[in-house]
Amino acid sequence: MSLYTPNGYCALLVTANDTTKPALRPTYLDQSDPSSGTDAQWALIGRYSIAGAGPYRLSNVTAVAGNGTAGSDDEEGPQGTVTGEFLTATLPSREGPFEFTFRFYEGCGVWNLHQSVGEDAERVAWYERLPDRDVYG
Repeated sequence: MSLYTPNGYCALLVTANDTTKPALRPTYLDQSDPSSGTDAQWALIGRYSIAGAGPYRLSNVTAVAGNGTAGSDDEEGPQGTVTGEFLTATLPSREGPFEFTFRFYEGCGVWNLHQSVGEDAERVAWYERLPDRDVYG
């Protein structure tokens, strides 16, 4: 899940996929009951989950023309760079500056983040837009 506020803050949460990798997210673990699993089982969650939050800025944002018409599923959206600083993170080594490139697809309903992490390595995360919710209902 990713959340970007209009006043310049973001929160990112990435976990193993419950559908394709259920063994990496034991559902029986209960935070209010540490004895619900072994240290190794708890560590599995930590190994395959990351979260961070802090201020962000956008730059180099450009529109990308899609193959379809406005509102169609194959319409591509903007791309650019997001930089900022994680003020908090589940993994302390991830606190500090970050830089990702981003690109939107399918009429901005799907987007991804890329981060170069070495000579031939990168992190890639895909996100899908969730439906709007009525917070007052």
